[in-house]
Amino acid sequence: MLEKGPEHKRGGNSFFTDGAIRFAFNGLEDIRAIMPEMTDEEAANIYIPPYNTTEYLKDLMRVTGGKSTPELAEQLVTKSYETIAWMKSHGINFQLIYDNQSFEKGGIHHFWGGLPVKTENKGVGLIQHLNARAKQLGIEIWYESRAYKLCKENNQIVALPVDKEQFLQTIKKYNDSVQEGSYNPTEKDGKGTKGITPPKSNWALRIEKGPFYVFPVTCGITFSFGGVHANSMGEVLDENREAINGLFVAGEMIGGIFYGNYPGGSGLMSGAVFGKLAGTSAAEYAIRRVTVKK
Repeated sequence: MLEKGPEHKRGGNSFFTDGAIRFAFNGLEDIRAIMPEMTDEEAANIYIPPYNTTEYLKDLMRVTGGKSTPELAEQLVTKSYETIAWMKSHGINFQLIYDNQSFEKGGIHHFWGGLPVKTENKGVGLIQHLNARAKQLGIEIWYESRAYKLCKENNQIVALPVDKEQFLQTIKKYNDSVQEGSYNPTEKDGKGTKGITPPKSNWALRIEKGPFYVFPVTCGITFSFGGVHANSMGEVLDENREAINGLFVAGEMIGGIFYGNYPGGSGLMSGAVFGKLAGTSAAEYAIRRVTVKK
């Protein structure tokens, strides 16, 4: 396997992710199947509503404005859980996202948003485990090996200084903009702000009681949304939308799935689903070539 980057930078964007991974599931039993270490006691204190393929596909189409290629969207959604199970079989461990995907009520942790699971130790752990598994399987990875041509024939502060007066003005302006309404962290409650830019659409609460915490924030590139045309098996398509024999694509290099936005956690899932599919397709192609040569 060729890797353009050096070994210490392996994993690309996946290394920096929070590890949240969105997949379709029918209920808690599906979650427990990939997290067998979950005790009956823990399970009794959580509520995770089902998130089936219909809901997943609906979310994907909604956030992309209906532009996601149906064939690719369907493949991502319907293959998501079996890919998660496959990852588990290869030593990838998963955890529940208690911190920002659940809230506690009456002693029960309620998960919301169809995104209850992340990979152990976030993206760092995912990349470490995947590479460890590849080594176990004897897969050789050539780092700093850039493919420069396709030959086609036939086809991650200990202090944060701030301007105190400006800070207080900003807080007052924000507090004054918060609209009345019922706060509900389990859904988009419409409790927003008015008169500030950018506005807060949901979950707007006044900043009135300490302690307060300040965090530095910077922009990051999740992915570009663009990519090459491919079919549902990860084969790259030419200008006539015909498969190019022997050329496969996976991850964020596939175009046609996400447009303008994406359901959180589906980027990692897409990489896994189409990585598995493209890998399978490439292996089958190689076997066919060897058979023909014999």
